[in-house]
Amino acid sequence: MGREPKEDYDWINDPFDEKKIAEEREEEAYQKIKDAFGVDPVRIAARPHQMRFAKLDLDQNLQTAEIYYQYNGENIVYFVNASYTNASWGVDAEDYVTDSYNEERSGQMIKIQEYQIADTELKRYSASYTFNGVEYFLIGTISKADFELIIENLHFNL
Repeated sequence: MGREPKEDYDWINDPFDEKKIAEEREEEAYQKIKDAFGVDPVRIAARPHQMRFAKLDLDQNLQTAEIYYQYNGENIVYFVNASYTNASWGVDAEDYVTDSYNEERSGQMIKIQEYQIADTELKRYSASYTFNGVEYFLIGTISKADFELIIENLHFNL
């Protein structure tokens, strides 16, 4: 007589569990920003399935936060600046703007730019806006459709 087959689950490598842990870490990151800056930040509420939260870099002295996501091996970075000083959000000098337009979301005007990455067929997109005195800048190498999905689903705490 043989043994009954045993179902073994490796929860550490379970993709659903990894997604849940990443979502919890992302929620904690937004809470840390809220606690540090005293404002509830605009949140990325929906994103492409292949985009995952990676980490938060928070500088309480400078009142800046950088939220990193991974998307198809590329970094997508969401900057939050609550210092009330003009920030300079960098784009590689080799990249040039191929399109620039404004889009309204929840009554906020968002400036969107498309860049051609030098010596490649790849495009990079950025979005910048100010809400409740806090500056936001999102940038990454991503498809236009996926970038627009993120922008369309920004959660402004009105």
